[in-house]
Amino acid sequence: MPSKKATATRKRSPCLMQMEIYQLSMRRFYQMSKPLGYYTAYTPGDNSLLERLQEEYGSTFEKMTKREKLVILTVLASHIGCQLEGDVRGQIFDVAKQMRDELSLSDQAGIMEAIISQIRWGQNAEPIHHS
Repeated sequence: MPSKKATATRKRSPCLMQMEIYQLSMRRFYQMSKPLGYYTAYTPGDNSLLERLQEEYGSTFEKMTKREKLVILTVLASHIGCQLEGDVRGQIFDVAKQMRDELSLSDQAGIMEAIISQIRWGQNAEPIHHS
């Protein structure tokens, strides 16, 4: 086993360093928020609610707190959910409680992001029909 000093002074290969730089830059790229028009049908100058929201709260809602954004997410998720047919299995409430109690806030936010993407782009299971 190499000594601590030998390990500490060992140089990383240029390929490994490039990979680490690439991974950091990609992480930063995906963490940056995109403007409202990227996600919606907003067209500048259309005098829509989307335009008014952007003017008041910023193109990335940067003038809202995280808590305010979560309230909007809660209200919209509830509204969309009520528009859908079918029941929710009881175990899903148990799973949600486990996630809330056992996962870090970062992992909870990651799950929210994954679910939003899946809902938006149609990656969801077929409804379960009970007879």
